[in-house]
Amino acid sequence: MRFIVFWEWDPDDWDTIVARRNKLRAWRDQLPKAEREKRDKQQRQLLPGHYIGGQSKGLTVIETDDPKRLAELWLSYYPEMRMKLVPIFPVEETIEQREDIRRKKGI
Repeated sequence: MRFIVFWEWDPDDWDTIVARRNKLRAWRDQLPKAEREKRDKQQRQLLPGHYIGGQSKGLTVIETDDPKRLAELWLSYYPEMRMKLVPIFPVEETIEQREDIRRKKGI
């Protein structure tokens, strides 16, 4: 599934958030290549993180079918960063699925 991840934090926590991000990246970089590739397949970043201008919030778009990866992402920055994960669906697939459901139910 694909998700828009909205995130925000208190501006006073900026240094903590950046330090944690750098620590997580260093941890990931030290993993064996096969493990990094496996993790990258489990959670793909479709849109890199973007800040919303003039605010301590932003968003990214990720794809994963592993709920553990979503929890890991959220817990890695908790409690300083608050995240909201919103599932998103391709328009064409959603239209087809809705029409299929309507046909099956005779709606």
